[in-house]
Amino acid sequence: MLPVLLPFLLGCQPRSSGPLTHQAYVWQHVWTDPVRQAVQESDFEGLVVLAAEVSWLGKQPQTRIIETGPLPPSTALAVRVQVPPDGFDPTEVLADLLLDLRQSHPNAGELQLDMDLPTRRLPEYGDWLQALTRFGPLSFTALPTWLDDPHLAEVVEAADGWVLQVHWLQPPSSPQDVQPLLASDAADSVERAAHLGRNFQVALPTYGYQLAFDADGKLRGVAAEQGDLQIPDGGTTVELMADPASVAALVAGWQSDRPPELDGLCWFRLPVQGDRRVWPAETLAAVRAGRTPVAVAEVELRREDQAWTVVLSNSGEAPLPLPPIELGAYLMADALGPYSLRSQRLIPHPGAPALPPNHDLAIGWVLATSPPNAHVVPTPDPPPELVSNTGLRSLLRPSEPRAGGAGDP
Repeated sequence: MLPVLLPFLLGCQPRSSGPLTHQAYVWQHVWTDPVRQAVQESDFEGLVVLAAEVSWLGKQPQTRIIETGPLPPSTALAVRVQVPPDGFDPTEVLADLLLDLRQSHPNAGELQLDMDLPTRRLPEYGDWLQALTRFGPLSFTALPTWLDDPHLAEVVEAADGWVLQVHWLQPPSSPQDVQPLLASDAADSVERAAHLGRNFQVALPTYGYQLAFDADGKLRGVAAEQGDLQIPDGGTTVELMADPASVAALVAGWQSDRPPELDGLCWFRLPVQGDRRVWPAETLAAVRAGRTPVAVAEVELRREDQAWTVVLSNSGEAPLPLPPIELGAYLMADALGPYSLRSQRLIPHPGAPALPPNHDLAIGWVLATSPPNAHVVPTPDPPPELVSNTGLRSLLRPSEPRAGGAGDP
């Protein structure tokens, strides 16, 4: 009987479940007041702050130190490093930089190197990390493509920790070729990473980009955080956002069943007021819990004499792509803000930004003898992750309109 059961017993690996730890990246180059506020008010177990960047001009380092604000104790310091020239050992340059960072941030936690090396250079990376661990706890970010190389085990052993990154922007060949930011094989990559036998974290996306294409469909520009790209003549732009539903499904799965080596999630990046291409805090909170966030559209009528102001609100956890609003019968009406009036409907302008969670917006007024029957006109969701200038994909759940008296709050 034992020979029969032995293969089964050997194949039974221990599994874990329950809550995971959560950290968030702060990747801004300039620390504005909103960045400082987001850092101070963060409810994450830890933060990983971009502290320096290193690029190369030949073999000469070009180092940029990020002037951060006050950091919570044990904040990790990340160093983004461009791939060094072939045959060049960057440890002397990095050693000086890490020492400077330790001295500038004596209360910081671990140091983290972010270097997207080609897989063939992993043997070098292990040597570099081993030489740099004398400056305190040192971790690194890893790409899923590295999991196929046996040298990754040596790199993992050389460091104090590591983070598997399962998100990135794949440069598209056309607007129709835009791929999701979250890797489709993220769950499988986590299982493969666990076979290395060392605890690790997984980096997940909360961000997006605006992509500009010319008339021939070639990618001509990428914008992140703020601002809009100029559309080339005859071209188009595409807003690409990480899909909350897809990420929430991963988190829910890991909360119920995961390899014990997976001990935390790192979110790229922390929501900051004014950062237009990152999930709002409410959306991220839902996804962290393994819950798909939903936008809840509500229409409220606020009365002044015989006129009503039409107010659209979002009481959900996801941004709300502005929906059309049916007004019903009225004597006179007009649109406000990002809406136009057409055939008894308030129609959002093309490219109007989504309404954030827990926000409302006056979108029109109506003169009528009785409360208008204003309500949301349901519209189909856009494809996951791909939205045309409206922010996030949302699950829209309309509510009944509310008619408020003149003294109502």
